[in-house]
Amino acid sequence: MVVVTTIIQCFGGNLFPTIALVTMVCSNAQEASEELHPNRQTIQVLVRDSEEYPVENTEIQVGNLRSKVDGRPLAWDEAKFGPKPRVFTGTHGTAIIPIPKLDGQGTDIAGAELFITHADFVATWQIVGVGPGPSLVDLRPGVRIATNLLDAESGAKITQDVYGIASKGILIRDLMSADSGFLVSKPLWLEKSWLRFVRFAPGQPVLFSQLIWIDPSEGNRVLLRDIKMHKGTRVEGLLDITVPRPIRNGYVVAKIGRRAIEVASNGSLQNWEWYEHAKIMEDGSFVFESMPPDEVLQLIPICDDWVPQNPATKEVQESFPEFAGDLEGSSTYPQLVRVQGPVVRPVLKMRRAATVKVLVVDTQDRPLSNKEIQMSPNQEWFDGGGGKLGYGWCSIDRLKLEGFSRTSPPYFEHFVARTDDNGIAVIRGLPPNQEQVISVFLKGHNREVSGPLLQVRVDLKESVVTELTIKMLPEGTDFLKDEAFQGGKDD
Repeated sequence: MVVVTTIIQCFGGNLFPTIALVTMVCSNAQEASEELHPNRQTIQVLVRDSEEYPVENTEIQVGNLRSKVDGRPLAWDEAKFGPKPRVFTGTHGTAIIPIPKLDGQGTDIAGAELFITHADFVATWQIVGVGPGPSLVDLRPGVRIATNLLDAESGAKITQDVYGIASKGILIRDLMSADSGFLVSKPLWLEKSWLRFVRFAPGQPVLFSQLIWIDPSEGNRVLLRDIKMHKGTRVEGLLDITVPRPIRNGYVVAKIGRRAIEVASNGSLQNWEWYEHAKIMEDGSFVFESMPPDEVLQLIPICDDWVPQNPATKEVQESFPEFAGDLEGSSTYPQLVRVQGPVVRPVLKMRRAATVKVLVVDTQDRPLSNKEIQMSPNQEWFDGGGGKLGYGWCSIDRLKLEGFSRTSPPYFEHFVARTDDNGIAVIRGLPPNQEQVISVFLKGHNREVSGPLLQVRVDLKESVVTELTIKMLPEGTDFLKDEAFQGGKDD
């Protein structure tokens, strides 16, 4: 027992004379570990810099495990396995991370996601498998941002509660005060990019810098002097009076984006983006407390039985002259507001939505209950990107949270329904004058594991309930849409 304990402690400290010895010791430790812990295996890594020298004191944390069968992510069950491992590389850049052989459901585990951080290099993550020798992890030196920030009104220095967002969603957290009085970032993987600093503290208005174009190609440090931080613009919006009150289940998603000046070396665009969402109150009002000033705000409102009108082509081209999309096509586009001054009060135009009523039956025309119906009307932003209508998140929440956590409106459930005992499901709030796809899940109750879909196309009309009957064959055979009818009636 004493010998085994000594070996495990050596692993924790990563006291390895050579890489060859690592493999040998790991093999011996693996045998000893299996005697004590049958459900235990190890991942080995060697962390290097760009010149292939080993990097010590690198922190490695385990994220999700990975299935041996199909590579899908598997959650770490702390109730069964305890806290996730957190280890540091030793003087030879090596570390050994214990993981289970089987997850809580008995699935074979082949490896894990590793989150790898070091004060002098860009943080990274890598999927690493179990193996007889160490897997290589190469760290990049990155670029540091150094800046001093000033309140535009008072001229006071700002040294706390500051974050940054660069193009491609790169986040800058943990700005550290240097002896020079500048705030310095950790290493970042940046090319030519837009950058904006953001300050938010409880009970105070959010402050924004202007967008700054940076070019770090000449070195590993970018110095930005005397950057002024301004109060954001308050947006007090309202749905137009044609929408009856009270408003039900209303929310609005918002985006401010800036296209790249240049394209990155890998061919990708260096766009900058800021997202928000807000609830629409029963009186039709909504508020964004602080949005980046002097920008074009894109807004997509959603509520029961109403959807936004697409803007006029002339209005779009005034703000996005490069836009060449089809405003009459199969997507919903945002309405545009110029964000200037302390407050703006936009009124958003809406139109009546379409509704789909689906009857699902078997080959004997008997209704099928608890079948999930789903539709996915699209939205598109004028500076690129999109998704399901109503999709969005909050950039401030993303900055505050460790890792990437989207806090979104309930857009996934907005266009989902289940058939009742009569085999009927109804989906409301669909954009009219478009062709959409209805997806019917053929079995199960969980969309993640429910198997194949039956997809049916349907034309939507404003204020019209489109009725559709879908006949399904027994499980294990092909499905069909037969004896179906499409009819409509005024909503």
